[in-house]
Amino acid sequence: MGCAGAANVGQLSHRAAAELAGEGFARPFCLAGIGAHIKGFLKGASDADNIVIDGCAMACGRTILEHAGLSVACHLVVTDLGIEKRMNPLLSDEDVAKVKEAVRSRLASGEAGKSAPPEGPSCGCSS
Repeated sequence: MGCAGAANVGQLSHRAAAELAGEGFARPFCLAGIGAHIKGFLKGASDADNIVIDGCAMACGRTILEHAGLSVACHLVVTDLGIEKRMNPLLSDEDVAKVKEAVRSRLASGEAGKSAPPEGPSCGCSS
């Protein structure tokens, strides 16, 4: 699941998640449906090893899953990869590849669940 926020890193997380799903790496779920607590979405995600790609340290995607009582098997924050958050929707193929590789690498190395907890709005969400 990618956060799909308005900033470039949100759009980047969504695109990387969609491409990984298209490559058969994972099955996508609707983050909005989970946030709305729609039973079918909650059931599907409760039976999965959830991978969340958040754009920034706000960790909205992970927080939505945790609020719904769902586990997160792998959490990645795009800005932790050195990609700067901007209010520009233009994405580079290189950044998409970087995010996808980071997810694959984290899962392969056993580092899947290791990420810092969300720290609140200090990341400058509106910037």
